[in-house]
Amino acid sequence: MTDDAVLCTFLAGLRADAIDPASRQHAAALILDHLTCAIVGMNLPWTRAVRGMYAELDAFRPGSAQPGPAVGRSYLGPASRYGGDRLLATTTAAMVNATAGHGLDLDDLYLPAMTHPGAIVIPAAIAVAEATGARGLDLVTAVVAGYECMGRVGQAVGIRNVDHGFHATGQQGPLGSAVAAGRLLGFDAAQLENAVGIAVSLGGGIKAFTAGPGMVKRLHAGRAAEAGILAAHATLHGLAGPRRPLTSKFGFVPVFALADPELGGTARPEALTEGLGESWIVDDIYLKPYAACGALHGAIVAAEQVKAALDAAGVVATPATVATAVVGSSRRTVDQNSNPDPHDVMSAQYSAEYAVALALQGRVRDASRFLAVEADCCGQHEDDDVRALARRIEVRVDDRAQAAYPDSNEGSVTVTLTDGRQFARYGVADAASSQGWAVAEAKFRQTAAALIGPAAAAEVVAGVRDLLADGDIGAVLTPLRGRLDVRVPA
Repeated sequence: MTDDAVLCTFLAGLRADAIDPASRQHAAALILDHLTCAIVGMNLPWTRAVRGMYAELDAFRPGSAQPGPAVGRSYLGPASRYGGDRLLATTTAAMVNATAGHGLDLDDLYLPAMTHPGAIVIPAAIAVAEATGARGLDLVTAVVAGYECMGRVGQAVGIRNVDHGFHATGQQGPLGSAVAAGRLLGFDAAQLENAVGIAVSLGGGIKAFTAGPGMVKRLHAGRAAEAGILAAHATLHGLAGPRRPLTSKFGFVPVFALADPELGGTARPEALTEGLGESWIVDDIYLKPYAACGALHGAIVAAEQVKAALDAAGVVATPATVATAVVGSSRRTVDQNSNPDPHDVMSAQYSAEYAVALALQGRVRDASRFLAVEADCCGQHEDDDVRALARRIEVRVDDRAQAAYPDSNEGSVTVTLTDGRQFARYGVADAASSQGWAVAEAKFRQTAAALIGPAAAAEVVAGVRDLLADGDIGAVLTPLRGRLDVRVPA
């Protein structure tokens, strides 16, 4: 069999009891983390725009036919938007929930590929699980399978395409969501490979958003979740995808690896099958504590350490006390993330100078601070002090951080005060430093609970935990109903 067929055969036959219990718990933690991100992102302007757009384009109306479980049938639906009280087409629900999940760049990160699988695989899986009446372990297994596909493809492709300007999350996401949807629809290996074969043509996204405005970046995740379900649905209807969609001459891996001597990319198709079942992608996912581009997180960790040292010295980092600051990071950070004067939320989240300035002032863990970049009153920005500090920061390549990238996002921060004193620290952000149930639950209770209330938060946490005991998916979704703002008719 080809690598494509081996991978799809393994994923189609995957059973929950073949997944290590610790890995199943990691998958549940990723589901909880996704819900945190989606709750935070559901009412941001870009998600409201998508909700309103799709409310007009595609929804199950009152009195319309309500099909039952879709396994083995040629239809899907309905499913729900998190917090909503109207049933939507499965693709629409996944689209909106995924857009919300990627809405403030708090969603999880697979560092070797620099992709955000949780914002795509999980909302697609939840929508199809709700539409088909699946139980908790079916959902968890579908999530594991979706991450496995998306992560392994990301390893095979590498990051040359990311450096070239592709947004790998939108590009690779349809493959992961197609596998998750196909699993829940009971696909065999041939059907799963066919769905992947369709999905390879449905991804997209370039990083033009880094120049701002950046609303479309959130839609990359929404479209990728929708696309995977479309690929699975098309398979049900008999649409044939290409054979060997991942590894043929013009397959996904060689094309997006830019595997041409003139382009400098290297494809690793062997990554699709190496150690299948011996280790799991869900065990190697970084849970983001900061609502900023993942490439910046090592430098942010270093800046927080400098902040602690300044606190101990009785110094507050302000434009009056800081003469200069130098951020050392990967070449990618220098080329992509150096922007001392961002003018919209997305470019602020991608700005090394802005994020480090927030960290030096102890405000970077408050995701709402990145929203302040667009707040303007009488010509004065709410974040003028942050901007002034950011303009004192220079971003350079750090050889140690460059060597670690992308498996670990690392960085250094050196602050020189106006009185001549200097404070320097080095930070590391990788999966080992931020993963697992305890991290996900703490993030949920600190971030999402304030938006839905402590009682509903406790129910959601219990519902997600109960998925591991094959619990009802409704126990996760029901506590959210009516608790998220519904300012648009979605």
